[in-house]
Amino acid sequence: MNEIEIKFILPDRQRILDLLRSKSCVFTSSKKQVDTVYAKNIGDLNTFLSSDVFLRIRIVDESQAVLTLDRK
Repeated sequence: MNEIEIKFILPDRQRILDLLRSKSCVFTSSKKQVDTVYAKNIGDLNTFLSSDVFLRIRIVDESQAVLTLDRK
């Protein structure tokens, strides 16, 4: 499983949004997502990430449940 998330503060939010739109990005309303992840190996982060199977239950906007299974 490869997932990268980067958070940062935008000094000029509108300029970045305009640039992304010019690259054909489309924005929608925000969604609330709550994830519960189950892994074969538990312990510290390295042990957790060494799992070859991850099961995720994601609740979207408190009304929809999505079940995913990721395998390395």
